[in-house]
Amino acid sequence: MRIGVISDLHIDQRENSDLLYASYLAQLVKLAGQQQLDCLVIAGDISNDSQLTLKFISDLDSRLRCPIRFVAGNHDLWTLADKEKNTEQIAARLQADPRSLQNRPYVLNDEWAIIGHSGWYDYSFGNQFTTHEQFSQKQYNGRTWKDHLYIDWNMTDEEVVEQSLIQLQSDFEQIGDRQVILCLHMVATDAFIVPTPHPVFDYFNAFLGSKRYAEWIESRPSIRYILNGHVHYRKRFTKHEQTYICACLGNESEWQSSSLEKELQSAFQVIDLVDGLVL
Repeated sequence: MRIGVISDLHIDQRENSDLLYASYLAQLVKLAGQQQLDCLVIAGDISNDSQLTLKFISDLDSRLRCPIRFVAGNHDLWTLADKEKNTEQIAARLQADPRSLQNRPYVLNDEWAIIGHSGWYDYSFGNQFTTHEQFSQKQYNGRTWKDHLYIDWNMTDEEVVEQSLIQLQSDFEQIGDRQVILCLHMVATDAFIVPTPHPVFDYFNAFLGSKRYAEWIESRPSIRYILNGHVHYRKRFTKHEQTYICACLGNESEWQSSSLEKELQSAFQVIDLVDGLVL
């Protein structure tokens, strides 16, 4: 069984959006076919608009020969067109899609299942840089973390992380003794944060994820693969027989070439559950 992994497509970050939309669809369908996937998982940040994200997921699903599952990223939760932030409503709309992993574990077979959540951040990856109050402002050195502008959970960031862990535990308990692929948009390990010292990310690492996810994961050895996005890395490593994968396409300005096809091929990773390999 082969599980394809990609994250941070950001399909609306470039010009000629209609043409690019079709290109993203075509290239992902092509990759899924070439890799003979049994499931495609997208770990968030498909677009900056929940309606566009859901349309893309639906259109991709109708063209693929395998199932697709996803979690929302923080960009998918943004409110750009409306003056009022309505994050909880947007999150509910995304979670209601039958292909969303959040609140909806996906059983692959008797041995494997996928669970997922957007996740969130609690400043623990930046906790030695400044105070909690300064982190909560999400502004530093003339720069603003844009979640501050477009997202309002009506609770603290720490409370959002706590709620995500409660939901993940509930999903984890539903799948019995199966081995697990966990999909989180936010970073679950400090191995994926931006190395410090850094003139900006000494501060902004605080908004990449939470150390609490790694603590939760490491205490559950049946979680064998952990899929992350958000930070626009293309990395993987294994610790205690748990493999962490960051398979981000990212923004065009971060690419090594101008070719969407080449960059998708570079970012895309495949988990072969039969052979226990990541390709």
